[in-house]
Amino acid sequence: MKKIISYILSLISAILLIISIFIGIVSSTILNPNFLLDVIEENDYYTLLDTNIKSEIEGYTKQSGFDQEVFENLYSKEQLKEDIDSTIIGMYSNGKTEINAKSVEENLRKNIEEFLVDNGITLDKKEQKQIDDYIGKIGNIYTIEVSHPVYLDSANKAIITANKIIPKVSKIIYISFAVSIILILAINIKDLKEAFIHIAISLLTSAIFIGGAIIILNYKVNINHILILNSSFTLLVISIIKKI
Repeated sequence: MKKIISYILSLISAILLIISIFIGIVSSTILNPNFLLDVIEENDYYTLLDTNIKSEIEGYTKQSGFDQEVFENLYSKEQLKEDIDSTIIGMYSNGKTEINAKSVEENLRKNIEEFLVDNGITLDKKEQKQIDDYIGKIGNIYTIEVSHPVYLDSANKAIITANKIIPKVSKIIYISFAVSIILILAINIKDLKEAFIHIAISLLTSAIFIGGAIIILNYKVNINHILILNSSFTLLVISIIKKI
């Protein structure tokens, strides 16, 4: 009976250890803004997103009738980096971001005005309204590509909730793990060798489970063919998963 109880406690402590390791990984990666910023930097996500934004804008270039030069220098690489970093920080705090889409719109408006002057084109009120709407669409493309507002809001809520729950859950798990180890020692107080064997079984079980999970994820789960939102965001997600 004593051995059965010891094995049950070993299994419980192994499960608790696995959960605590999982929580530790999540806390130091997904729930850590510095981790995400490091992954973004390592994978040069700024350049990938810059290419993606310009590709999206290019689709509107052909419809507008303006020369390609009108759509150049709408934003700097430094501005894009600041906006992306602001989005990440906002996602982990209040969910609000400071995206400089207005400056993109202002630069585009300036370029269009110069194009109209250079070509001697005068707009009526209807045409000016169309230009204003068009500029707004380009600014919206920049905002969506940088921050993905809908997903940002959902991610912010999930992160805030997780950061509230995880410390409490972690405390319960650590206490439960300590209690299970103490019980194993107490039950086998007259045979500490047996107690340490059960503790070793607990550690070995958790190690085998984690090792097996890593092997399965590395060799059986193919994440290279997933597609989320766009190619640049997909590459970032894949990099985050691989890093974890």
